[in-house]
Amino acid sequence: MSCLKKEECDNKETLHNAISLVAPIYGFVLYVFLSSWHDNPVSPSAWMSLFLYPLLSPLFSLKIVPHLPIPTFLRCYLCGLASIVIAWNAYATVVVGPKPDLSDLSGQGLMGKKYLVTGGSAGIGMATVELLARLEATVVVLVRNTGKMEGAERNVWEKVESWRSKRGLKGRGNGKIIVVQCDLCSLASVRKAGSIVLKEHPDIHCLVLNAGVMFPNKVETEDGLDGMMTANHLGHFVLVKELVDNLTKSEGGGRIVLLTSSTHHMVKNGLLVDDLNCLKRPYTLFGQYSQSKICNVILAKELIKRYPSLWTAAVHPGVVRTDVVRNLPSFIKALNTMFGFVMWSLQKTPVEGSYSTLHACIVRRDRARNGAYWANCTECKANKWAEEESVGGRLWEESEKLTGGGKKQ
Repeated sequence: MSCLKKEECDNKETLHNAISLVAPIYGFVLYVFLSSWHDNPVSPSAWMSLFLYPLLSPLFSLKIVPHLPIPTFLRCYLCGLASIVIAWNAYATVVVGPKPDLSDLSGQGLMGKKYLVTGGSAGIGMATVELLARLEATVVVLVRNTGKMEGAERNVWEKVESWRSKRGLKGRGNGKIIVVQCDLCSLASVRKAGSIVLKEHPDIHCLVLNAGVMFPNKVETEDGLDGMMTANHLGHFVLVKELVDNLTKSEGGGRIVLLTSSTHHMVKNGLLVDDLNCLKRPYTLFGQYSQSKICNVILAKELIKRYPSLWTAAVHPGVVRTDVVRNLPSFIKALNTMFGFVMWSLQKTPVEGSYSTLHACIVRRDRARNGAYWANCTECKANKWAEEESVGGRLWEESEKLTGGGKKQ
């Protein structure tokens, strides 16, 4: 009897240890899958393994098969190893995602191609410039602070040279980086930058509208517009209006990649077209941010209606380790610092975050639906409010009204 009780106690202790080991990792895996529900379609087999594993692993760690000659410590070790493998698989497939497919590129990469990238001095923008430079493209970078871009450019070339040397290639290759000053919160600055680009770089064939901000409090620009809406949508809208006629004349008809965010799914009652400046409702960080991000998705769809030769994509880069918290409230910064390792494990690097952008820059038109919403190099379902038939036209008209019209279409 005492032996049975001892074995029962051993089983309970082993079960407790197994659950203690599995629970946090399973929680991590479940969080990763659920938080990416909209943008990372998960296969039935993945869901099955996700739910069966935590049920089977504690049982495996018990002595439920008396004649199985596996010591308890080895069972627990195998259980822990399986937990780590499952967690890493979730991180690699859902958080990081696939790399862009370069198979359609010729041996010359992107040599001879010219791209324009906004916000290229840090974060995802700088990583996008790096990936394009690796493939020997010419990149025109629009930045607010040209002094900051000097250091960023040196950093980019160091990484490009390191990447090339590992592949037996010398130097920087034939890629180029050209810097143009542009403050997206100033419509005059945007128009000036647009005129410079038209004059000096008329052969650009792709715009990457990457720059974006998060302001916890309402900021008014020199034009009397909301700062976050201007930086994330209206400034880019003006830039597109300046360049689009010339862009459509480029080889292939031109391409525009707009960076958006999965937070556009937070919009529950549609785009508030008549209140883009947030004057008729309380200003909240994620309320206005999600409104600005759904504008990106809608604009991608509206552009191909007005300019049929264009190819567009709205891209969600994922949750990326950037300095986006610099403008957030102090308590959020503190939490980000306190739980830095946990946050780090749930975030992509800037280069990983730029994979979907690069994919949208180079994917063949016949392999991708025009005007779609993308995440992890995969077409995903956008917010239903972005699919409204008339919302694109209404957004276009209101954006023209707020920015002073510009070129007509």
